Amino acid sequence: MLVQSLDDLRLWNPGPVLEYVGSGLLLPRSKAVIFGAPKLGKSILAKQLAFCLCTGTDWLGFKTIQVPLRCLYVQCEIPKMMFRERLLKMEPNAPPAPGKFITATEFSLRLDNPAMKQDLELEISKHHPNVVFLDSLYKLITIPDIPTFAKLFDYWDYLIETYHITLVVIAHDRKPMLGPNGQPLNLGGTDLSGPRNLEAWFETIFRLDGDLSTDERILSLETRHSDVLSPPIKLKLNRLKLWLERA
Repeated sequence: MLVQSLDDLRLWNPGPVLEYVGSGLLLPRSKAVIFGAPKLGKSILAKQLAFCLCTGTDWLGFKTIQVPLRCLYVQCEIPKMMFRERLLKMEPNAPPAPGKFITATEFSLRLDNPAMKQDLELEISKHHPNVVFLDSLYKLITIPDIPTFAKLFDYWDYLIETYHITLVVIAHDRKPMLGPNGQPLNLGGTDLSGPRNLEAWFETIFRLDGDLSTDERILSLETRHSDVLSPPIKLKLNRLKLWLERA
């Protein structure tokens, strides 16, 4: 534990705060989650963020760091061939420099398994990514109880501090609570599927809502690191480009 007085902190000058995504949405060594109902485009949104970070391209109108970052995208949901097809369709929107976008497909990855945790750590130490994406949370744990998540948080914190990474997790929502008129209530990050401390652990929460009968989406933002309240953003899925755009 490093104990410092307020006087020491006044004298400490680390320089300007570096932002990977502006408005405090994504910082170095921070942790974020993208969540929502199935098949709304959470993974598309996450891959789009990775492409933008790898190229220094604006993401949904938010400025990203101008120096292209290296991203490791680990996905556990769809076959490798389909994952490849999606990436190739999205790449022309923000072509990354060689070696900046690194991917892995592993259906059996379980982060409550010590051997598999070592496998993930080995890949991180090998490729030195700035940002690691884990898609999707429900596939990464065997028993989704509070003790398991507590150990998972400790492990993620260890990875962040040891390898200086930012972590972005893709997750699902829980069954919505209903209001007096039977309408689903939007409780923000509280609707994230998992124990309550899951919401508290993340510093930035991106919630994607929408109706599967249309391509219109709503992105809600919650972050600890912004002095400005960000209103929900209306998006539309461009299926030809496989890209979410501001409506």
